[in-house]
Amino acid sequence: MNHIQTAVKAELDALRDFRNVPAAAYLYVETHAAKLADWDATGESVSNIADLVLDIVAAR
Repeated sequence: MNHIQTAVKAELDALRDFRNVPAAAYLYVETHAAKLADWDATGESVSNIADLVLDIVAAR
């Protein structure tokens, strides 16, 4: 697991106090490392990446 995956998982853990964070969000983080790295490379914050992951999972 790379640093961005670890950081996004930590952000999802922190969001659990305020939002419903489905298990599918963690699975997305584990299986889409390249996409997370792309977002990270564009300067997106970890918080924004976590929100994007939640939006993608919710849309499925």
